[in-house]
Amino acid sequence: MNTLSHHLDYDETTQVLIVGGGIVGLSTSLFLSWRGISSLLVERHPGTAIHPRIPGLAQPTMEMFRSVGIEEAIHQVEAPFYMSGNLLMVESLVGQEFDVLQEDVDAFFIGDSSPALGSQIAQDQLEPILRARAEQLGGDLRFGTELVAFEQDEAGVTATIRERESSTTRTVRARFLMAADGGDSGVRQKLGIGRHGKGSLFNCVSMIFEADLMELFRKRHAVMCFVANDTISNAALVPYP
Repeated sequence: MNTLSHHLDYDETTQVLIVGGGIVGLSTSLFLSWRGISSLLVERHPGTAIHPRIPGLAQPTMEMFRSVGIEEAIHQVEAPFYMSGNLLMVESLVGQEFDVLQEDVDAFFIGDSSPALGSQIAQDQLEPILRARAEQLGGDLRFGTELVAFEQDEAGVTATIRERESSTTRTVRARFLMAADGGDSGVRQKLGIGRHGKGSLFNCVSMIFEADLMELFRKRHAVMCFVANDTISNAALVPYP
């Protein structure tokens, strides 16, 4: 990103500029709109997530989504599962059971302290719900648009955004900039915020396949199974609608 020279005139203004349109960015837009705070979200990809990734929303998260009116929409599309099931290590869905890694995962999804139920909704199902509700409440969401540059002063942030297909740029003035652009955040790098730790720990391959396996999950009373055998060193099986 380049340093943005100061402008006295802006193409548009907003209270919060959100960079990144994943779950964090979309949720930020949704809750700001619910509170009557204007925001502009830019996401470089043309749409919401196309891969489910790992599913699961705990009760506290669902309480928040309940407050903004999307709890029912989430439960309508979530993956079916046993609320009181276990997390298992197995040879296969029909093979030996090696270990119960966690009993009664229902503590993650249900409890007497809350009227909300957790959910096993996947990311590619959740993001369109967040997007639709945020837009319904007045959120300005621009997919296919990226942050090019920004600078901060005592009163706020001046940023340049670019619509990727047309290469059209616009200058935006915001009181705050919210970085929701992931671990390799360009905003973080521009601000000189470093990272520490071991870095990359391992590589994973995610696959979606269609098979009628729910009865096998039910027989094992499982919500998720880790698989290890002579062919597969380590894999996780998670139901997906």
